Amino acid sequence: MTSKLSSSLGALIDEAVALFHRMRVVAEEVHGEGEFSAARRGVLRSLASLGPQTVPQIASARPVSRQHIQTIVDGLATDGLVETIENPAHKRSVLVRLTAPGRTAVRDIAQREAALLASIDVGVPAADVERATAVLKAFREALENRS
Repeated sequence: MTSKLSSSLGALIDEAVALFHRMRVVAEEVHGEGEFSAARRGVLRSLASLGPQTVPQIASARPVSRQHIQTIVDGLATDGLVETIENPAHKRSVLVRLTAPGRTAVRDIAQREAALLASIDVGVPAADVERATAVLKAFREALENRS
């Protein structure tokens, strides 16, 4: 790897970290604190896009423990946003799925986020955003596949 590329990747990491922290602050402003934390939103979105999943399946898609996801799922179930159902593929590992209020919550989250994104003027063309997305994806995949 060239020195310039190493330096550029370092700058990309620094900017990604700064963006992560800013996004966390903005998300708290948009969604409130606690009720729809990033972790809870992530589990709800995963269930909305992929359908019912087991806790281990949800955890494997994230760099977090199964126990952490179980805690989130338990809270979402207490709030009536998810429920567990029998898993025909496995007797001991139930499937978690959205309830009607959970589907409404996901829709409301998406609408709030869409309104926020529509209000932001990034000042770059969509093609540049698509290229930035591709670069971040390639970097993430390289990190995931390193030996």
